[in-house]
Amino acid sequence: MTGSPYRLRSPSSTRSSRMGVLRTVGVVLFYPIFGLVFALVWLGCLFDRLIPLPLPFPRNPAALAKRQAWCVAELTRSGALPQGAIITRYEVREFKQAEVFRSAVARVMVDYTDNGAPRSFACIAKFAIEGGSLGTIVISILQRNARNEVAIYATYGRAASGEKGPAVGPLRAYYAKAAGPAGNFLLLLEEVDNGIEFDEEASAPIAQARDVARMYAHFHATHWQPGNLRPPKVPVHIADFAIDFMCSLALGRKRKVLRHLARASWHYGNRPQTIVHGDARIGNVMFRADASGAPVEPQLIDWQAPRWAIGVYDLAYFITLSLTPATRDAHADELLRIYHDELVAKGVTGYDYAALYEDYLHSLVLVGTILVVPLLGGEVTVNAANEARVTTGGLVWHDRLVHMLATFDTAWLEQRYGVDAKTLAETVEWTSRHPPFLNRGACLVARALERSAQS
Repeated sequence: MTGSPYRLRSPSSTRSSRMGVLRTVGVVLFYPIFGLVFALVWLGCLFDRLIPLPLPFPRNPAALAKRQAWCVAELTRSGALPQGAIITRYEVREFKQAEVFRSAVARVMVDYTDNGAPRSFACIAKFAIEGGSLGTIVISILQRNARNEVAIYATYGRAASGEKGPAVGPLRAYYAKAAGPAGNFLLLLEEVDNGIEFDEEASAPIAQARDVARMYAHFHATHWQPGNLRPPKVPVHIADFAIDFMCSLALGRKRKVLRHLARASWHYGNRPQTIVHGDARIGNVMFRADASGAPVEPQLIDWQAPRWAIGVYDLAYFITLSLTPATRDAHADELLRIYHDELVAKGVTGYDYAALYEDYLHSLVLVGTILVVPLLGGEVTVNAANEARVTTGGLVWHDRLVHMLATFDTAWLEQRYGVDAKTLAETVEWTSRHPPFLNRGACLVARALERSAQS
């Protein structure tokens, strides 16, 4: 191999993925700004926790239960309830925190009469979590998690477009708004009939994995951007500077290799090809049940990390985190073929399988590095049970990630990124046990790995 091992040229640009001088200076200068913003947002969250500020919507399930008139008016305005409906029952039932983990979620149930005929309606209300550490809440705010999700539902939710039938992407949203200094939001979403979810720690069944691959392709094809056209403003298209700053947060000489891999692969995959979900694992897919109770029609949920990027990133993420090593080895190529065939069937042209597979390999590099580094991500662990879930789930993901890296095409990696297999393995091993302190979930997993190594 010739040239610098830390250079990677994207298909749409001859610019190196290395930071230029001005961008490097910008990143360095942004550190104190970032620290100041973090402190100000933290204080805003603390103030809101001590003295809850007024919001244009109820801030939690208990408040929503007391706002029947407001909720009925919004559901009527969105068309979920008919004009002139006479309400006979209004109930809000909160899910246990262990059932929903990182949000406050409730089921809204309304009985009413319409022209004398009795009717029932139910939807899901999703709120910002009110527990957990302020630090992880601030990180969520800085990552725009709530605003991303609200923007996606407001723009692409089926209520916005009037779409009927099975959802491709976001579910129907009857209300979607974010407000306040503490990342508060409220979503009133359609309820998935007899929804079926799969345990993240078990492998996604291959029949459902095939359905998920088709669903991703259908959604990506729906939003495919021809050529170099500027994409719509929702979701965001991450700026090059933001990528460099995020990757710079992985401080230290021992993280240099993964910092390079994350930055180079992220720049490569940052072209605005389509909308990606960004957190495309089986835990963020809800299946409808057919008449026999079998899972059909996968629906994407939890839209907190969408962006414009290359579409196959979603499938690479799903294959890495949602399939056991044996299932992945047996079916990864099949799922890629299904995904590509569906893209073509939905009208995508000029993107052959060889190009998709090259994008897939770069996406695997990005998935592996951002999950091992990891950068600003974290978990709002509100109690011991949630901490246990973060730890056990993180250990499963760690094992699957290690398997992916161990079976990766190391000759391709060295040719494209200048990193050999031995260096990669040593770097991953060290970084997995020394995550950035801001990532509470990764720190829990690191401690569990350390205990396992000592036992």
